[in-house]
Amino acid sequence: RVAATQCLVLCPTRELAEQVATELRRLAQRQANTRILTTCGGRPYRRQLEALRRGAHVVVGTPGRVGKHIRKRSLELGSLRVLVLDEADRMLDMGFIDQVEEIVSGCPEKRQTLLFSATFPDQIAALSARVQRKPQKVTVETQVAPSLLKQQVHMCEPGQRNQLIVDLLADLRFSTVLVFCETRGDCKKLSDFLRGRGAVSLALHGEMEQRARDDVLLQFCNGSASVLVATNLAARGLDIPSLPLVLIAELSHDADSHLHRIGRTGRAGEEGLAISIVAGSREKERLEQIEEQLGYRIPLG
Repeated sequence: RVAATQCLVLCPTRELAEQVATELRRLAQRQANTRILTTCGGRPYRRQLEALRRGAHVVVGTPGRVGKHIRKRSLELGSLRVLVLDEADRMLDMGFIDQVEEIVSGCPEKRQTLLFSATFPDQIAALSARVQRKPQKVTVETQVAPSLLKQQVHMCEPGQRNQLIVDLLADLRFSTVLVFCETRGDCKKLSDFLRGRGAVSLALHGEMEQRARDDVLLQFCNGSASVLVATNLAARGLDIPSLPLVLIAELSHDADSHLHRIGRTGRAGEEGLAISIVAGSREKERLEQIEEQLGYRIPLG
């Protein structure tokens, strides 16, 4: 008998979907014959099609690929009991909300819908009102422990940014460093610059093929590369081991994104250091907004 899909989990990125599926498989070890399937773009479509024909109790995937399977009728949701929207604000930022709502419209009305979001802007509140009925709202405060996570700001001129990063890496000599850039282009350029100065650096961004992204993460996690230069793809939803240093090459446009970035270090009771580079008046304005949300001034390094 083919297993009917009873739970669907939508995630914004392939990496997060893989991690959620891995954790679900761990939790389901004592539930005999529980089939959990990941359906994401960047993975062979035909292989997923064959797996769906054999049936899956739980499907975890990204909106684009899940929507394709629904349109092709390879994924049937008639028996669905639970729908999970993970990192809904991230899916909003990445332009997936229309796809999410199309998927939701094909789900049975009688179901449980769980929506997780690190932030709760008006658009997410409106989404919740459309897809949930009388939801219970659970809020967990995100606190950065100053005793464990230290922050510093380093000022420079825009043209000095990359060299300052090289100098900081040389002075601090941390074994692993995660460096955040704002754009994919900046990410690649900075990684190339660091390699040219002797650093074992790799880039990670959304334009890369899934196999390349997996390979980069593997090299960084096993210590083959000491510096990972990434976009906000690495700010949330990636299973990266504890990091002693996060270096922000350019401050984000919003304070919430900054909190996600620095939250990659100083985790699980370990000490961490987050250094932000601020170049020019526009970035100073971003710093003021971040400090206002934090409720304190970040000291100069």
